[in-house]
Amino acid sequence: MDEAVQRYNFATDDTIALDVVNSGEPIGVFELDKNLIISKTNQREVMVGQVYKDKATLKEVMDHYAISERFQFRVDRSNAISYALLCMSEDCEWRFKASSINKLQLFKVREFNDKNTCPLKDKVYEQRQASSSLIGGMIRPKLTNHKRKYIPKDIIDDVKTDLGVDVSYMLAWQAKEKAMNFLRGELADSYNKLRGYLYTMDITYPGSHIRMVKSPQNEFKYVYISLYVFIKGFNQCRPIVIVDESHLKSYYNGTFVLANTLDGAGHILPLAYGVIDSENGAAWTRFFEQFKKAYGERESMCIVSDRNESIINLMEKVEKVDIRVKEYLELAGYEKWARLYAPVNRG
Repeated sequence: MDEAVQRYNFATDDTIALDVVNSGEPIGVFELDKNLIISKTNQREVMVGQVYKDKATLKEVMDHYAISERFQFRVDRSNAISYALLCMSEDCEWRFKASSINKLQLFKVREFNDKNTCPLKDKVYEQRQASSSLIGGMIRPKLTNHKRKYIPKDIIDDVKTDLGVDVSYMLAWQAKEKAMNFLRGELADSYNKLRGYLYTMDITYPGSHIRMVKSPQNEFKYVYISLYVFIKGFNQCRPIVIVDESHLKSYYNGTFVLANTLDGAGHILPLAYGVIDSENGAAWTRFFEQFKKAYGERESMCIVSDRNESIINLMEKVEKVDIRVKEYLELAGYEKWARLYAPVNRG
């Protein structure tokens, strides 16, 4: 007999009808109430007949169960269609078996003897620690709101309350990282998507100036973005550009750069933004080169920055052009032309 083929038929909003066919002929039909399919990992009660949406959900539920019941199990069999567990003690009768429903993703609990009578129960539990993956799955719902401040200390307290287990700061931090990666994706994957994102932005906003540069090793170097609406709006503003930066506090370091101006109503108009690989002269030069390509040159254009080191670097460049200009600016006093040294409120 050929291997059976399964398919889903969503007959109603409340049930899933599963047809099992073989060689085009139906050999069985049954329905499952979708409300009875367990999809959340915070399920605490485990019993025969339960149906889980997939094996991963079932495994996480059993990890929680072992910690809450203060014992430890070992995997007897685990593959795409079955999942069997035994107690760590060979003399214990505790056992658990589940398997897929007609080789679908759904897993059903077939056998469960929850009587744990082995003398090693408490001793083994003392050596057990919740894994970062388990804790990460537990705290995911608390990280969906990006505005919420949820630090490792909060995780340590919650794990102690919910599971009765003490965990280290490092384990809590690792659990948060895994939860964040699950919710928002790996940081490296985000960089891989950047080229496609910039291409879409360029198509959506024609006339924009968007550039990204990589190293010979295909590593990200910097990105520059000036949308067309920024470029068009600057023509109606005074030629004063205020530039500032902020250090990126993530696994991949860098500096976020932003250039703004004020429109006729006194509102902030963004002109350009981007990310550079480091805060040095070469990186800033690349940013301003792209800015010049996007906006060109305007008479009496003024670039304002509160970066003291930049002033020194620019003075060195001025000296190379004409030593008299440097001497004139120094005699005039920094407070006359450098925003950093201005005696008035710079806000």
